[in-house]
Amino acid sequence: MALLVSGEQTGATALAGQVAAASTWTPPSRPDAAAPVYASPGTAAAPFLQEQLQAPDPHWDYTWGRHWLRTFVADLSETVPDGTDPFDVLQEIGKSRTGLFVVDGLEAFIGTASDDAVQTMIRVLLLDTADHLRSIPDRPFGLLVFVRRETVRWAVQQNSAQLLNRYCDYDLD
Repeated sequence: MALLVSGEQTGATALAGQVAAASTWTPPSRPDAAAPVYASPGTAAAPFLQEQLQAPDPHWDYTWGRHWLRTFVADLSETVPDGTDPFDVLQEIGKSRTGLFVVDGLEAFIGTASDDAVQTMIRVLLLDTADHLRSIPDRPFGLLVFVRRETVRWAVQQNSAQLLNRYCDYDLD
């Protein structure tokens, strides 16, 4: 995972668009194989995430972790059958496919639902989702998250400085 942190007016969205438009990524672990790039929460996934933000269900970290994984499965043009864990589906897909998920536009969700729900959604992406992807054997999927520094501080109130420092080499300022 790489967290590309920016301030306003840095062109991060344009860069995210260029990465997504490139349509391929070469994984460091497999330099001989180019993998597709999947833009998320792209046009197909954003409505799903909005729907989950509006749901009356509790917005627990575990639940949001599963929503993000389900979103990535959808980005791969696959579905998660009812009663199936999206992690298991990604793990199975990862046996034959690779790819890079590019997430941009998280700030657009702020103000569309309760602050707690949006905060949980973003925090889980930044802290937990990469760990889920890393735990898939052979690490077939990568994750690039383009996010503003103030969004990281807002969503990850405890230890945000540590998170920002961990990815300071990727700052876009």
